[in-house]
Amino acid sequence: MKSAPIDGLIDWYCDLPLSHRQDIAALVACATPGFEALDIWNSPDLPGDFIAAIQTLRRDCYYEVGLVLTLRSTIEFFIISRRSTRAAWQEVARALEIAETAAPSELITSNLESLDFRAEQWIRSCDKWRTLRETSLTDDNLNAYLALK
Repeated sequence: MKSAPIDGLIDWYCDLPLSHRQDIAALVACATPGFEALDIWNSPDLPGDFIAAIQTLRRDCYYEVGLVLTLRSTIEFFIISRRSTRAAWQEVARALEIAETAAPSELITSNLESLDFRAEQWIRSCDKWRTLRETSLTDDNLNAYLALK
C-alpha cells in the first residue's frame, strides 16, 4: 500500500534544521485550528510535540487528507511564500538594517551577520517543500490515497 501523504509531510519536516522545525511548529500552533494546545513558549521539545499533535489528529483517511490540506495551506502561506526567494530575504535584510540604524543592538547585528546563511538554508528547505508538494501532496495524490481506502 502507498504511504499516507501525511507521512511525506512528516518526513520532510523531520529532515529540516531544528530552527526551521521550531519556526514551523510555532507558526502552525498560532494559526491552525487543532494545534492550539502546543505550548510554543515552554515546550522543551516543540518539534516533537508538533509531530505528536499531528499523530493525535490522524483518525481516518478523510481526516488525514483534511489535515494535509490544512497544513499544506498554512505552511505555504506563512512559510514558503515568505522564505523561499532571495528577494524575500533581501526585504528582511532591509528591515533589519533600518532597525539597526534606529536602535543598534547586538541581536540585530548578529541577525544581519547570519542572514545569508539562514536565507540559503530556508531556500533549500522551501525547494524540498516544492518537491514534496509536487509529488505526495498534490490533489491527484490525495485523491488516489482516498481511493485506496
